[in-house]
Amino acid sequence: MTCEQEPVNGNAGRHKFRRLAALAAIVITVSTPVVFSVAYAADKPASTVTFDDKTLAIIKSGDATRGAVLAVQCKACHGHAGLSNAGLMPTLAGMNPLTIYKQLQDFKNDDRPWRDMIQISRLLSTQDMADLAFYWSAQPGLGTPPSGDANSPGAKLYNQGNADKGIPACASCHGPDGQSTGAPQLAGQQAPYIQQQLVEFASGMRHNDLDGQMRGIVGSMTPEDFRAIAAYLGTNQP
Repeated sequence: MTCEQEPVNGNAGRHKFRRLAALAAIVITVSTPVVFSVAYAADKPASTVTFDDKTLAIIKSGDATRGAVLAVQCKACHGHAGLSNAGLMPTLAGMNPLTIYKQLQDFKNDDRPWRDMIQISRLLSTQDMADLAFYWSAQPGLGTPPSGDANSPGAKLYNQGNADKGIPACASCHGPDGQSTGAPQLAGQQAPYIQQQLVEFASGMRHNDLDGQMRGIVGSMTPEDFRAIAAYLGTNQP
């Protein structure tokens, strides 16, 4: 039974809320989230999520009221109102609903390794994920242009790439202001989070990028490039 089929104030809704609350209590007792890599076949799809008409219809069916109830437990890690104040935790407020839905599905399907999120996502139905995506996307948060120095090496790499190294401009997918419907929003995320994701793509720990696109790009980049891009796009304050 999905959250859509049960009233959030009914017994079933309270039961799901208690299960999520119990899991969140376990998660926040760990000072540093434990990351682990999962084995995956070379020919395994990076993600089983496809944004076809059926998936888009599911996401559009999201309900903010139900999402708000579920999102209470997200705030323990992702910050009040979805504005992260923890370096390795992403801000969810204002994130594109397509991105939120895909990442939750990827966690649930073991396509993105992060123990706590894998455990949490397995308690969520497809409708729950749509409800959360709809709720968080409607909250004020991400949506401002990069706050870093526009003349910095990170800005140049993000906006122009590096032809000598075969690195395309990040802006070509993520948008000149870090906002794009077809890729995760980056501007306004915590700088340590952005840097860590680049490291994980480079190491292969994170591998839910379609067609290996991110892994191919970051393979030509250096740790200094990662830090520069994160400093340009990210913030150290929620």
